[in-house]
Amino acid sequence: FGSSDCSPCRDVNCPFATMALDFLKEAMPWTTKKSTASEKEDERMRFSPEQYQAVTASLSAGAVAAGSIAVYTWMQVGNLNSALQIGPSISVIVTIISAYAAFGTKRSWETALTRNPADGYYVCKEPGRPLNDSGRYTDWIVTVPLLLIELVVVMDLPSDESNSLITRLAIAAVIMIATGYPGEQNESVKIRMFWFCVSTIPFLYIVNSLVTEMGASSERQPANVQSLLLAGRTLTVISWMTYPLIYVAKGFGLEGPNAVVFEQVAYTVADIIAKGIFGMLIWAIAVVKSNEADALAAA
Repeated sequence: FGSSDCSPCRDVNCPFATMALDFLKEAMPWTTKKSTASEKEDERMRFSPEQYQAVTASLSAGAVAAGSIAVYTWMQVGNLNSALQIGPSISVIVTIISAYAAFGTKRSWETALTRNPADGYYVCKEPGRPLNDSGRYTDWIVTVPLLLIELVVVMDLPSDESNSLITRLAIAAVIMIATGYPGEQNESVKIRMFWFCVSTIPFLYIVNSLVTEMGASSERQPANVQSLLLAGRTLTVISWMTYPLIYVAKGFGLEGPNAVVFEQVAYTVADIIAKGIFGMLIWAIAVVKSNEADALAAA
């Protein structure tokens, strides 16, 4: 053990040492050598006018859609039975946050790029990606647990069952978003897929809870509410399935400007469905249950 030659990892041909070093370099890109000025210039992404407009238009649509739904739902909350106002009120918070995040991302996108008058292409002012996804993940780590709480609250379950579901689903949602973020920020396919697998565990737990536990609870609801609850759970599962597909797109050859445009447009569309349309379903469920409660009170 005293000889410096006895350690297998000192051998440059040691496969384990090579694999470990490669993994650390990809997981911690700041440890690698910095690019020169000319290399950095070449690394700047260039977007065609069509690509630039696609991202700008989608983010604008996301902000307008979420904001409009927030205003409409907020104006209708007061018409509901007081016991059923919590779910739609949470929906208002979710869509306001979503609208603000989309607007902020749009501003960041426009600020990060400058138009080259020579060819009309939009070039990043700094090397690397034009957008940091920290804002989108900050949005998700707040709104995703709230989306699940919306659905549980509007079902009006017994308090012990409701509290248990809310706690477990909210914790799983936070873990899912938090473990997905490191992979989103890393360009390495191996690192990205590693964090994808980690974040998939709480994701599958949430989907299973929506299908099994909440499915059984839905059967105890009034008949005219069951179809709406089924639509809400189905919409949640289907819309949420799009996020991991977008996440792993880079593992199948999508890179550079095309990857940025695809991610921003696809994530925005998924957010409109998962938050905006889902919020309208929550409001519809609350309206039906509110009308029934008022009818029973009048009788």
